[in-house]
Amino acid sequence: AIDVVVENERHSLKFGGMDESVFGAWVATQKKVNRRDRSPALQALLEHEADVRSELFAAGKAASSARVLEVFTTRGGADGARLAAQAGRSSRGGVVVGASYTIRATHADYLSDVMERRFDSNAFTGNGPLIVDVPLVPVYCDVVLRVIDASTGNDITDGDASIHGIRLGERRTARLRLFEHSREPLDADVVVTHKTYAQVQSTYEQLRPGPVLTYTVRMRPTRVLVTPTHGNEPVPLARCSLVTEDKVLDANGPVLIELNVAYRVRVEHASLIKIGDDLVTFRKEQFLDDELYTLNVEMADRGASVAIEVVDETTGDAIDGHVKLSGVEVGSSVDDVTWRRCFPVRATCI
Repeated sequence: AIDVVVENERHSLKFGGMDESVFGAWVATQKKVNRRDRSPALQALLEHEADVRSELFAAGKAASSARVLEVFTTRGGADGARLAAQAGRSSRGGVVVGASYTIRATHADYLSDVMERRFDSNAFTGNGPLIVDVPLVPVYCDVVLRVIDASTGNDITDGDASIHGIRLGERRTARLRLFEHSREPLDADVVVTHKTYAQVQSTYEQLRPGPVLTYTVRMRPTRVLVTPTHGNEPVPLARCSLVTEDKVLDANGPVLIELNVAYRVRVEHASLIKIGDDLVTFRKEQFLDDELYTLNVEMADRGASVAIEVVDETTGDAIDGHVKLSGVEVGSSVDDVTWRRCFPVRATCI
């Protein structure tokens, strides 16, 4: 489906598309073919000649090769496409020997430089027509993307991918129309996001029009090791967990977490208490360099207990109530480390 114009100041030839006179001549030629020798596609086109004509020239007196291909294929399928190519070629003509011509080609999916060509007599050898090659460059590049687990080499099929800002989602092949205005290579900028994988930093070949480009993206599982420490030393016999709104993850060993999800860090120990922030959210950047991300949790001695009593500020009488420290409900006493870290106290009456 390509249109080519060969012209100079006095002479012009058009290849690929057709006007109404060319279509009429093509129909007349095809009608001479014995009915039993016609393909089903050709028979369908001839039987609906008037409809085909109106569809071809609805927008003007000439139909582009793309329009001819569309109409013929709609009517006759794959064989209709073959007939469209033949019909386009039937519109060719001759050039003036010794004259110079400008050759321009247009196509929805290709770019072509304007060519200058002089047709000397010695170019015409043999009885057949002179064949002129017109170089074309696609406006697209075909990309194959493979996303793998960096440690196992297994394919990851559910990651959300994008290339040069164009979202592919879970697709792993794409035709990207990036070169309609320029043929300069572009950075691929391959980005894959996943709940439990982080993309490993890599370099990729630039995008170019032409052959199929294959990219392999390595992903690292987002595994976390929670390590309680006291005095810069690991704390034995501590029970660790990561808690979200709907689940509790046992974190006494490496655990697979989801990125960009808030976890509450819980550490239980007989004589030590966790200090520092309760909530942590893991980002992909934390997993770029190591197979396992270590989350150090600082612990402190429990120390003395602080008794909590809720009273009426006017009368001083004791009141039954629920006591919360930083949103966490506690009983009638709490260790002094938590007290200092979580002050002020908020109480709600029963």
